[in-house]
Amino acid sequence: MIGNPRNASKRKGGRQVSVRSTKSLPATDVAPRDVQQAWLLLRSIVVVSLWVLATSAIATRTYYVMGYEVGRLLTPALEFVGASLPAFCVAVLLGGIWVVWRILSERGRPDNEVLSYRSEIWLLIAALPAAVNLVEVGLGRELDRTFWEVLWIAGWTGVSFASLRRATLSENWLFSYRLSGGFVVAVAACAACWWIAQSIYYHESFLLGFNDFGHFAQRVANTAEGRGFLLETPVLPAFWDHFNPGLALLVPLWKVWPDERLFFVLQALSLALPSLLIFRLASNLKLSTATAATLAIAWLLQPVVGQMNLAYTYGWHPISLAIPFMFLAIERAAAHKYVTAILALTLGSAMEEGVIAVVACFAGTCGVWTWWEEWRTRNRPAAVQPGSLRLFGLQAVHWFALSATCAIAFVAVFALSGLAEFQTGRFVALGNTLGEVVCSPVTKPTVFWPLLFDLKDWTFLACLIIPLGVNVFWHSKWLWLAILPPVAVLFVWDHRPATCLAFQYPSSLLPVMWLAVVLSVQKSPRDAQHPAAMGVLAASLLLGMYLGMFPYSGDTLGDVKVATYAPSESQNRLRGKEDSDWLLTELSKVDRDSKVLATGRIAAHLVGCQDLETVGQFILRRPDLELLPTRSSGALQHYDLIILDLNEQFQQLTRESEAIYAEALAMGYQVTRSEYSVVFLSRPNSAPSSQGDAP
Repeated sequence: MIGNPRNASKRKGGRQVSVRSTKSLPATDVAPRDVQQAWLLLRSIVVVSLWVLATSAIATRTYYVMGYEVGRLLTPALEFVGASLPAFCVAVLLGGIWVVWRILSERGRPDNEVLSYRSEIWLLIAALPAAVNLVEVGLGRELDRTFWEVLWIAGWTGVSFASLRRATLSENWLFSYRLSGGFVVAVAACAACWWIAQSIYYHESFLLGFNDFGHFAQRVANTAEGRGFLLETPVLPAFWDHFNPGLALLVPLWKVWPDERLFFVLQALSLALPSLLIFRLASNLKLSTATAATLAIAWLLQPVVGQMNLAYTYGWHPISLAIPFMFLAIERAAAHKYVTAILALTLGSAMEEGVIAVVACFAGTCGVWTWWEEWRTRNRPAAVQPGSLRLFGLQAVHWFALSATCAIAFVAVFALSGLAEFQTGRFVALGNTLGEVVCSPVTKPTVFWPLLFDLKDWTFLACLIIPLGVNVFWHSKWLWLAILPPVAVLFVWDHRPATCLAFQYPSSLLPVMWLAVVLSVQKSPRDAQHPAAMGVLAASLLLGMYLGMFPYSGDTLGDVKVATYAPSESQNRLRGKEDSDWLLTELSKVDRDSKVLATGRIAAHLVGCQDLETVGQFILRRPDLELLPTRSSGALQHYDLIILDLNEQFQQLTRESEAIYAEALAMGYQVTRSEYSVVFLSRPNSAPSSQGDAP
């Protein structure tokens, strides 16, 4: 037996074991199966404990998504025990899933198969931030910590889950299409309810709007009341900032329910519905129902979706409505229902002009890929391969035609709709005209290239990619080329929110990115598909714990809250407080037929008024407003009611509100109510001319 090891085998416990399998064991004999399982369980618990320690420690910090900065509240030693209960429970839950899956994956492994340690190694690598904490404790001082720690731990955790390839789920009744689909619907409904409740809480706490939520909501209300088609103000065209004629579709809804909460519901549905479309798309691509459900739920847990609901407290934006339409177009095109796909794509493009540009880039990239595949396989059958863009059934000429059509449409919209001046103005560092901006890489290299390679911009991109599974997206690299031009535009935009995770700027990119994820999972080996999807889910859940604005997430809006109200104020309008209750009661009495000038957070409660303007925007637009024939006596005297929160300083400066207050008093406005640094001023009943023309 020793002389001929190739054919050597021996009996152990009533079964035949190959000597070849002993190479992976430290002993010369094969350990009993139960000993192996016990050792595996112990080792897995130790690894997960270290990982939970690391994830909990960095969960004690505050992460600001506007500037991608980190704030520490505890010393390095206390961070290990200072995590909030929700964050700790999420870490333990995710770690427990990993341990159970690890044990189950090895239980079905044949005796002669070498044990894989990759998943444990990746999880230990993910836990390295805990080692840095220990170094800090040993040195007795704090080191500079970066935003990349949360990206590191989430990314490697996803890789660890994706490496558990033996834990496949059988397609029995528990994972039937109906039950899995019903589970996805239930989770999506819960997510939508959370987002609606979240928006209402921030709204009633005077931490939401007016820009952007109020701007677009007021256009819907004005259209419903016949005060101009999608006009926000009489001194600007309807599409001065964005091209979104699709807002007209919301007019009937506003007539039925003229309430700000309508837009909260629309926002929540727009973020939740894509999960159902992802489930349907993945199922139609022959992925298992468990895999499809995992990807669908992962969509709901990614941090960018959680952040977009509040959008750094700017609230609802109509581009959110484009997301489900884009997903629907992808799902219908994959089913070769092209008419429905084009209709959905048209509706999505009507919500924001950026969708047209993204579709042009996507179609152009698909055209190049399809042409390359047609040329490469011209002498072979052009069968659909897993993860292939051929699933759409379109030829290169079709893609190029769609790309050209969208490109022409985008140029026409940009040039003719009235938004060119506003949007080009945001690229003023690169040039004053569209041509100068396009040529800026050559004409202004010292400005363009530093903007393109700003570390904060790449942190933003990493926050989008890492929840999708760093070891997954590479399989669909062709589709990632489609998002590079729009991402580059966001990078060089002289507009800080453009690369902030909280705003809706990446909205139109997400359907393309998630199509890449679904195709990448489909392209994986059969026994690796569900683990790959679990890697996406784990990375999304973990990163969302730090950045996602979910019930278990840390507070990432501390900076905007501090910037909204003066820190010396003891009561900052939070729902349930005396100042908030009083202000909500008084605002409910405001006649919606009146013309109102108000500070931003208050104006967000007055959508639908006959004429509504915020203090910050009024100061900017005042020269143009005074040129209107109906305001010859003065722009300020036009308003029936002026409501000023002298403590709010987010969308206007306190000194600007105080200046409006003083000017209104000089013009004869009378203070009718005043509490908690909030003043209501009413225009006197006498004619404006009798009040004088004092500035």
